[in-house]
This record gives sequence, structure tokens and C-alpha cells, in this order.
Amino acid sequence: MNSPNSELTLESLASRISHLELEQDLRRKNIAWLKQYFDEFKQEFNNRLELQQIEILQ
Repeated sequence: MNSPNSELTLESLASRISHLELEQDLRRKNIAWLKQYFDEFKQEFNNRLELQQIEILQ
């Protein structure tokens, strides 16, 4: 298990895990941004002028 190949494999696995963790962190940040964006968009949609006008007409 201490052969140069196994050490290289362990190094490459550690590097890959580190890379995947960075990608996961970026995805989490993107998802949080998208959630905020869509929440704001939903709020704007629900408060649009047309909806208020329809409610007044009813």
C-alpha cells in the first residue's frame, strides 16, 4: 500500500475531493442566489399593478 502508485492515487483522490468540495460550495452559493432572485421575482409578480387593478374592479 505504500508504493509510489498508491501514494499518487491518494494524492489524486485528496485533490479530487478538494476540487469537488469547491464545486459544491459554488453550487450552494449559486442556489442561494437563485432562491433570492426567484423570491424577489415572485414578490414583484404578486404585487404587480395589474393584479391590484383587477382586485379593485372586482
